[in-house]
Amino acid sequence: MSDREPRRYSRRRLLRLATPAVALGLAGCGGTESTPTPTGTKTLTPTPTGTKTLTPTPTGTKTLTPTPTATATATDTATETPTETETETPEGTPTDAELREAALGFVERLTTGEYETAREVFAPSVADQVSAAALQSIWADLQRANGAYVDVEGAERTTVQSFAAIVVTVQFSQARQGLRLVFDDDGLVVGFQIVAPASAEWTPPAYVDREAFETRDVGIRGPGNCAIPGELATPSAEGGDGRPSLVFLGGSGPTDLNGTVGPNQPYRDLAYGLATAGNAALRYTKRTAACEVDAASLTIDDEYTDDAVAAVETLRSLDGADPDRTVVAGHSLGAMLAPRVAARLDGVAGVVLLAPPGRPLHELVVAQTRYLVELDGTV
Repeated sequence: MSDREPRRYSRRRLLRLATPAVALGLAGCGGTESTPTPTGTKTLTPTPTGTKTLTPTPTGTKTLTPTPTATATATDTATETPTETETETPEGTPTDAELREAALGFVERLTTGEYETAREVFAPSVADQVSAAALQSIWADLQRANGAYVDVEGAERTTVQSFAAIVVTVQFSQARQGLRLVFDDDGLVVGFQIVAPASAEWTPPAYVDREAFETRDVGIRGPGNCAIPGELATPSAEGGDGRPSLVFLGGSGPTDLNGTVGPNQPYRDLAYGLATAGNAALRYTKRTAACEVDAASLTIDDEYTDDAVAAVETLRSLDGADPDRTVVAGHSLGAMLAPRVAARLDGVAGVVLLAPPGRPLHELVVAQTRYLVELDGTV
């Protein structure tokens, strides 16, 4: 159920929500199709027990992710259940309409640059995790990834691990993006996540034949105790034996195994297309999207190399893959790191670079930002 109408707070609602503010977090382990993030995201993952961790990655967006329990699990257990009608709520509990109003008002304040006021919707338990500057950075990163802001398309009520949530669908010039706000019983935001638009659905490209291959879940275990979710696609027929087997490395930020942005899942497209053609293809969610990481000590090997090496070794051990013809295929920053990964392994048959950066990232980010902010003729 969507609602385009309440684009502002009522004064009563604003006063109720104007407390010291910010969110808790929902699962430090995400990266499934239901929780995509734009390429280049940073994840801010506080927990309701008062312990908070900042999880930065090289470039991009930041999300606040609520966690109903004190510890994060290896996989995202969040479930979303859209409701078609307003549900009855106990006396004093915010109605769905009030939650929509709060969510739409929050996004409205992001679009108008009222970042300090936008903070007022968050619960005080993790208020120190969200500053006006952090919200400004999130909004800038969203526009860098998706183009200039155009309009709010609507708001849909969902449920995330027993929490009421609202997904606000925002139209940017180049893509649609969902912003999910998770609320507590008092109507305060305890989670803020970048997700797929509520109506976005992936559809396979024409070259994919789902009868030609099989898929199965695969756990990648690099350093530490977090099992990273992955999926292996292998040809159904024996004719695929002897063809190269590929491992995909995602772009910058906590990308999921599909490279999800809105309804687009390019890594899934490529893996299924290759499996249709007789190749085995493994893709996996990055550690920064699937696990809690220590921001203070995060290195490029922590984010990419170690897990990628583990993924190649895992692929070589699985039925349906050719261990002697392994190819490392990287996209964007993953393409920059693909040769580094191949150099750590014996017997890699090839490296594929998809849109590799042609210059240092700090120069590239400045150029991208300059281009986007000048699209409308003003800065």
